[in-house]
Amino acid sequence: MTRKQIELYRMKLVRIQMENDTDRKWKETRDLALEIGASIWRVHPFKDSDIKALTHDETKIKIREAKEATTAEIVYNIHYALQTAAMVDMCRSANRNSIIAIIASSISLLSMVAVWIAVIK
Repeated sequence: MTRKQIELYRMKLVRIQMENDTDRKWKETRDLALEIGASIWRVHPFKDSDIKALTHDETKIKIREAKEATTAEIVYNIHYALQTAAMVDMCRSANRNSIIAIIASSISLLSMVAVWIAVIK
């Protein structure tokens, strides 16, 4: 991901979080997470005893509802994915800049040797 993409995703997340409709907010946040590659599942799901197969019994939580994350968890996962992408981008920049620094150091070393030879003669 490039810096521009990371910034666009952050702005999109902020726009989504400003909405008032919680169902729409959750769906758009989930879609953004899937687009970025962040998880939409709970980190710590409920206990198995709290989860029951899809039946008419409303006393137990349905399997899908128990495994899907809340909006806050999805937002956290999106931030974490964007943070990771930013770190990877910074590492690429640092790698590129270190190569430029090595080339500049080599040129300055050659210049120093040339000046030293000129002074000796």
